[in-house]
Amino acid sequence: MDDVGLLQVTVEGISLDRRTAVATNCCRDYLITENDDTVGEPLEHRGYVFMFPFGVQKKDYPLWDANIKGTADARYVGEEKRRGLNVYRFQQTVKDQKTGTQELPGEVLGLPDPTVVADSMYRTERTFWVEPNSGAIVDYTEAMDRRFVYQGRVLPVIQGTLALQHNGADDSTFKLIKTAAVGLPLVRTTLPWVFGPLGVVTLLLGGVLIARTSRREAGPYDDADVTLLSEDTWDEWERAEARQRRTRESTV
Repeated sequence: MDDVGLLQVTVEGISLDRRTAVATNCCRDYLITENDDTVGEPLEHRGYVFMFPFGVQKKDYPLWDANIKGTADARYVGEEKRRGLNVYRFQQTVKDQKTGTQELPGEVLGLPDPTVVADSMYRTERTFWVEPNSGAIVDYTEAMDRRFVYQGRVLPVIQGTLALQHNGADDSTFKLIKTAAVGLPLVRTTLPWVFGPLGVVTLLLGGVLIARTSRREAGPYDDADVTLLSEDTWDEWERAEARQRRTRESTV
């Protein structure tokens, strides 16, 4: 069969909350499905698009699927070890359904008709391995079945398993994920517990030093004297000084 060119294209524009990763639809989200379309149709996203949030929990997440223009739950399956990291595994199933129609040359379906309008059918099964602190997808596989169907005839588009490609030791993205996996828990829990009390102690010490500085500026005594004097001794010393001043003044 001769090459018939591009059968289907999908380009998606989205806007997300940078912290929660939930779709916000703030900036004219759109979907392009035609090869010569440069604008696209307005689209309202729902749920989580392309990513998980920071601090992933052991629960189900509604993940967006552009093919059905809706969400399907990614179910929490369990905790595993993947590429040296502790990860959560999620499974998303999109059941077989019609997602639209497409005008095709009859010859691609073995028909004499110049063109036919075929149903676009779609189903998929995705598995995500997610680093929970950062929400980053460490690994990913998808068993997809996309095809056109017309009067019992089937034209496969994509039928097979897709997988995330790893670049080994030179995978800069994975290095960032490993850094986030270690660093984010420190920022959220360990560092506040360590530096919080230290901050309180620092403030208290600062207050003591300010008080001592003020006391030194008020009297003619050196640092050693001020540090060692008790309150009673200090008051007695001040009274003695006052008596000495009065004696000097009367003598003069």
